[in-house]
This record gives sequence, structure tokens and C-alpha cells, in this order.
Amino acid sequence: MPLPTSFSEVITSAASSAQRPLFLDGLEQSVDPSRGTRWILLLNEVGSASGFVNVRLYEAGNRSRPIAEKDFTIAPNQQLKLDTIFSNLGLDAADRRKDRTNVELVVTATAGAARVAASAISIDNQTGDTKMVGLAPVVGSGNPNVTFTAPVVTEQPPAAPTRRRGVHH
Repeated sequence: MPLPTSFSEVITSAASSAQRPLFLDGLEQSVDPSRGTRWILLLNEVGSASGFVNVRLYEAGNRSRPIAEKDFTIAPNQQLKLDTIFSNLGLDAADRRKDRTNVELVVTATAGAARVAASAISIDNQTGDTKMVGLAPVVGSGNPNVTFTAPVVTEQPPAAPTRRRGVHH
């Protein structure tokens, strides 16, 4: 998976030009280690600066209040590996561990000048199948760096003569 540049829209930063959360929906946690999927979160600082990153998890039925949240310090050009995301946020403790599906992961830079790209790795506990997915902002959540223009039509094509045909039954 290619690492985004420091000007990519798939990074988060506390700077106003890139101050947006990055999302991934569909994570799962299982109490049985022989089924389900294990999730790892990679946070990559790509702007040669330090800062703080907030990581939150939301359950499917409640996207307004996180079930787990933690702040991490990230150094210039550092990669943080949270293996597994659920254990790093305290959800592997005996009193908090349960089967969860459709969990939403949100990563936001909160302070400093760090520019952070986030990727999640899922590993199927039965087959070992591994997939990597980049977290991305919700469409319209940040300042786009692409400008779209619409063409201006100055002439209309000549109207085609219309014919009417009778309908035969």
C-alpha cells in the first residue's frame, strides 16, 4: 500500500488546512480467537513533525459516544502500530471484551504539527487472509485540493426537424 504524501487528502493534521477525522467502518472483535478478524492500526507521521493523535471506537448502535478512546503521541516520521486496536484501547480486558461487529474507527490529529496517515490491517483468524485498508475522510469533511469546473456551452446545436408518424393498429 503506498504511503500518502504530506499533501494528500487522506491524512489528518491539527493544522486548519487538514483538520479532519479519518474513518473506517466495519471492524469486529470476537471473544473466540479461532473466529472473526484481528485488527491492527498503523499511524504514519508523514510531515516530519510531532503531535498528538486521538483514536476512537464506536459501536454500531451508537455513533455519538465512543466505547473507547485514547490519545497517542507521535514523533516526526514515526510509525505507531496498535496491535490489536481493541486491546490498545482497553477493550480486551475481561470486563469489556465481547463480540462486536460493525465498529467504526475514527482517527484525528488533535495538537502539534504532525500530518498522520492511518491504515488498518485485518487478519482473518481462521484463514490468515490479510487485507489493508486506508482510513479516509468523509466526503465533504475537509478542504479539497481539487477544483472541479463545468464547461460553458455558448452555442446550441440546430434543432432537428420533428416528424410525426401515425400509429397503426
